[in-house]
Amino acid sequence: MIFYTLLTLSISSFSFSLAESSDIVQAKSGCQQKCGNVTIPYPFGIGNGCSMYDNTRYNIICDSSFNPPKPFIVANGDKLEVLSMSDTEVRIKNSFTIVYCYDHSGKSMANDDYENSGLYPYINLRNTPFTVSFTKNNLFGIECDLAGVALWTDGKDERQEVMRECKSSCEIKETKIKTSCISNGYICCETDIPKGTKRFSGEVYMPEDKNVTKTSNLCNFALLAELGQYSFNPQDLTMEGFLTTYKNIVIPVVLDWAIESNSTCEEVQLNNKTYACQANSYCSESTNSQGYRCICNKGYQGTPYLESGCIDVNECEDKNNNPCSEGICTNTIGSYNCSCPEGKSGDGRKDGPGCISIVYKETVGKAEFPVLKVALGMNIHSLIM
Repeated sequence: MIFYTLLTLSISSFSFSLAESSDIVQAKSGCQQKCGNVTIPYPFGIGNGCSMYDNTRYNIICDSSFNPPKPFIVANGDKLEVLSMSDTEVRIKNSFTIVYCYDHSGKSMANDDYENSGLYPYINLRNTPFTVSFTKNNLFGIECDLAGVALWTDGKDERQEVMRECKSSCEIKETKIKTSCISNGYICCETDIPKGTKRFSGEVYMPEDKNVTKTSNLCNFALLAELGQYSFNPQDLTMEGFLTTYKNIVIPVVLDWAIESNSTCEEVQLNNKTYACQANSYCSESTNSQGYRCICNKGYQGTPYLESGCIDVNECEDKNNNPCSEGICTNTIGSYNCSCPEGKSGDGRKDGPGCISIVYKETVGKAEFPVLKVALGMNIHSLIM
């Protein structure tokens, strides 16, 4: 008999942080830019009129009942805590886990501790700008003798079944230590996430010949986590220990985000009313979902979704680390110029030939002698043999 546990994960949040600068405006004028310690970049916003199109899909709830306040996104009725936001991703606190418990006869049974834990057994990001990052998350199975994970994905295309192997053994170890599932391989396993996943369900299952004994762990677990952010802990094999891990440790999940669209960048630019990219920026199609992002042109930085949000980068501001080899740098709008000091010629760039000393020739009678004009501003006029 194969034991199944439903894994219907519903993700609604997303990861990584914009470089903050006092010169870069990240929120709409008159709107709150931060919730607690988290910066909220436009097109997202806190409060009425502060998100793009004033669309609830881009709204952020700032819950001031916490100290400091905490930001949340809402996906199909579920509030998901935001840990950080960037121009491509959102990192959220993981509240998605699957728990399958059974009695000593192998019969499935409910677990009150899990039911009251506040954890979700699903992820659903449909009708949101968010998609589960397939490059920065994995699905983990915890318990020995797991055979695999079957996923039913719901992404760009129609519902499709994807099989992921996630095998673990019951090999006895004298010392069970905290470690990654990859280096462990006997009590937990991990597998990747399909590309373009907005919502998915699945089953974590054991072999048909699994022998349930009185000493067996009577719960199996599956969880979604950012790569490198979950390490197996022996206490996770029990319900009490597993819930303690979730209570005491923040396990992030990474979501990608994009401006929702079924059209290509070439097509969306034809509609000035809905095209999100503002001056000095360009459109880039998302690689993980239907939609696109806006990126400031080279030589600009800032928030490309805001009017005048992309501002000129002053490449010459740092005299010691500017792109010009001799330090003579002139900033221009969207670019810069390098020049050489008196007595030298070239492009003046660190990534080019730079500046070289000018070689002059003086004639004495019919003979020519080389004379170098050095960078100290002095001329050597007589190198006469």
